[in-house]
Amino acid sequence: YFIGPQEGGEHAYAVVRTDAAFDVPATGIGGAGVALLDAGPVSGVFSILPDASYGAAAWQEHAEDPSWLAQVATEHQRVLDSLVRDTDVLPLRLPAMYGDEVQLHRMLESEPPLFLAGA
Repeated sequence: YFIGPQEGGEHAYAVVRTDAAFDVPATGIGGAGVALLDAGPVSGVFSILPDASYGAAAWQEHAEDPSWLAQVATEHQRVLDSLVRDTDVLPLRLPAMYGDEVQLHRMLESEPPLFLAGA
């Protein structure tokens, strides 16, 4: 699930409430740093991933490689597991890639009622 014309960029792990108290994991997929993108009532948890390793071409190349897919899914899940210890999490599916932070921010701003439902 790629957004925008770029081949890589921001991989979003989850959506969390901005006012929640939790620790952001230090690393995510491929050892990339994990950060928060504040979009008002919700924030996105994301990493910037290199195009060569995790862009659209890489996903197509590894689509039938269970070892690669398992490693990426495990690293994605490790971030989610860390978050869910402290707060409610809306996990995003693999690959949730956005061309840049602007695109990710637009997605987060477009659906806060959905993200906050049941909170």
